[in-house]
Amino acid sequence: MTDWPSDVAALGDALRLDHFFVAGHSSGGPYAVACAALLPQRVSAALVLAGVTDMAWPDAWDGYNDMEAELMRIGNEEAAVAWCVERFGEDGSGFLAAADLTLTEPDEALFSDEQIAPMLAAARAEAFRQGVIGYAHDIVVQGRPWPFDPSMIGVPVHVVHGDSDAVLPLAHSRHTAELIRGSNLRVLAGHGHFSILAELPSMASNLARSLV
Repeated sequence: MTDWPSDVAALGDALRLDHFFVAGHSSGGPYAVACAALLPQRVSAALVLAGVTDMAWPDAWDGYNDMEAELMRIGNEEAAVAWCVERFGEDGSGFLAAADLTLTEPDEALFSDEQIAPMLAAARAEAFRQGVIGYAHDIVVQGRPWPFDPSMIGVPVHVVHGDSDAVLPLAHSRHTAELIRGSNLRVLAGHGHFSILAELPSMASNLARSLV
């Protein structure tokens, strides 16, 4: 996880950006927090949307998805890849059928939207473009204690969670907000785990204006 900020910094260099803010959703949440912690001279602010918290916290496992919890506890990347191949196939095509995700009405509506659904499908295809290895490695890393100190973050961090999220417990966002001093926790009414992404453009715009 601590390798990610250097990649983000390299992207910032390529785009000639001295400063930028980062956002991470679900499994991407910890990576946004890592960037805020390890790139203090580059990251101006961070958005964490329904992000997985530090799994070193014992209560993080309560209500967590059983399938991913099992994969996290494997702890070995090579074994995790074999586990994923067995369940999803090498190309990850069986992921949706095997994934034990509970979607509430806001998420169902998002996946049924004729404009948004193709974008979500494209993102899912990209996630498995190189097979299951990326997903397997990511979940194993996600299950380890955070290798950085979130209490040292000194930039604005907004933690957001939907009140109808049936995929990730709200306790994860509450705990992340507790770990980051001065962070702001918002619980959005009428949003699930995925539908909250629809609010990202407006949240990013508001955050950008607040930093001017």
